[in-house]
Amino acid sequence: MALSIRSRQAPAWAMSASMGLSLVAVAIASYLTVTHYSDPVALACPDTGIVNCTLVTTSSWSVVLGVPLAVLGLVWAVAMTALTLPWAWRSGAAWVDRARLAALGTGAAMVM
Repeated sequence: MALSIRSRQAPAWAMSASMGLSLVAVAIASYLTVTHYSDPVALACPDTGIVNCTLVTTSSWSVVLGVPLAVLGLVWAVAMTALTLPWAWRSGAAWVDRARLAALGTGAAMVM
């Protein structure tokens, strides 16, 4: 299968926004991963409020096949960051666009 080259480039705002949001996702996922393995009480939201972050991050639902969701989120965020780097946007390779779209779809599905 031959790799096709895109004829259009994404707008600059889309490239900048996707990179910025990917870095925010890495920061949040890193924080959640560290708190999962260290002190879940250190989370930003209180454990006495309507939304109980400690209960959510320490429940049996927060681990899939022995892997904490925070770690899976961190892996996803790092992959998205790689796919939104300037080289990825400029590459023109169709597989990069497909990988970016698949990763976005997977991330959205996991959130739902």
